[in-house]
Amino acid sequence: EKRYDQEQAAKLAATRQEQQRMVRHSYLRNLLVQAQELMRQQKYSEASAKLEELLKEDPGSAQAYFNLAQIASQRQEHERAFELYRRAEESPSSTPAVRAWSKLRMGNYLAFLGRFEEARIRFNEVVALEGELEIDARHDQRGHVSIGVTVKRPHRTYHEDAWHARVVFTVEAGEQLASISRDLTHLLAT
Repeated sequence: EKRYDQEQAAKLAATRQEQQRMVRHSYLRNLLVQAQELMRQQKYSEASAKLEELLKEDPGSAQAYFNLAQIASQRQEHERAFELYRRAEESPSSTPAVRAWSKLRMGNYLAFLGRFEEARIRFNEVVALEGELEIDARHDQRGHVSIGVTVKRPHRTYHEDAWHARVVFTVEAGEQLASISRDLTHLLAT
């Protein structure tokens, strides 16, 4: 009977522990969903507060770092965004999509600064995630050209672990386009 009571107590403790884990997971997920909704509404200060609260509870949340990086980028805080993308990329909870987007955004920032070798390293890291690189350009008939760079996981368009990341540069047709074309050629040269 004593052994039965010990087994029951152990089962009860395991059940409580699992319930606590589920409640915590639900709470953290809810914070993330609320923050993302606030971001969609462009309420960046409120979204940041939710994400900071999430990070206090889960300091390794790649998704929280990534979303904070997105907010910093919207606010033109590029150095902060770069650091937050780095944290998102390096987090143990980072998914392939978060890693790809983070690397792509960091590469974009480095290219913007003219640090092409470092940018190429980041872009190559994205491609090394088993990705395919696509570049396209569109002229808007008003003097601007949009150059899109897309990296995606090959042959996985509708698979559960599919991912893609895209950055678009908009430049003036003419010398600015010629300059970025030279830079992209230099950047992608292996």
